[in-house]
Amino acid sequence: MKANAVTGNRALDLNEIDKIKKSGNKNIQVYLAAKYYISLGIYVLPLIKNGKSLPYKDYSINYGSASRNLDTIEKWFHPHDGRFAGWNIGIATGKEGGIFAVDVDMHGDVDGLKELEALCKEYEPLPNGPVQETPSGGHHYIFNWQENASSSTGKIGKAIDTRGGTDKSSKGHIVVFPSIVNGKEYNWVLGGEIPNIPKWVMEKMGVTWRNPNKKMGRGNENVGTDDEEMKVPIEQIKRMI
Repeated sequence: MKANAVTGNRALDLNEIDKIKKSGNKNIQVYLAAKYYISLGIYVLPLIKNGKSLPYKDYSINYGSASRNLDTIEKWFHPHDGRFAGWNIGIATGKEGGIFAVDVDMHGDVDGLKELEALCKEYEPLPNGPVQETPSGGHHYIFNWQENASSSTGKIGKAIDTRGGTDKSSKGHIVVFPSIVNGKEYNWVLGGEIPNIPKWVMEKMGVTWRNPNKKMGRGNENVGTDDEEMKVPIEQIKRMI
């Protein structure tokens, strides 16, 4: 039987991230971060050093290689003899029980955060959950993957992409802490329980939204008081950073 470190707890704890930051050199940080991510049930992948891409073809790593298996993490990221010790690390997106990500870019005149802020005012704020800041000042918002949550480019809005997959396969990834690209780091700025994907995000992608908490139907379209308390405006997230 394969070793698996998944605990069932789907809350990203910034205190744990801070401990990893203080743990030592990059090799150790990557190793500990990978172990922490898989403890949350998240599939991970090695990425090239100082880059955002999967390893070159000679390494035979693809999205099908994404793993949350402890033995695999030891082989990949062990700080002394791991095959990819000290490399960058990515969260694979898609798969039943996996992750879906909204990737908001900030490059030059492109302001994806402003676009997202307008969308949240038009529809509803994103739910509380983990948010990562990218080296360019963009954000990654992560959610529980669900049916039809696929990768897309610009469907939600200008400079807003999604990373997802199918129930059987990961089809994308995001670069995550403690990865470094051109001397700049990726950092988690908000933690908490990984939320479900908002209905409006799925519908902006042009796919069917299904309430992940119900086996049949589209669920209640009304947002209750408890749901409202779990919403965080984009402006508030900016103030927290």
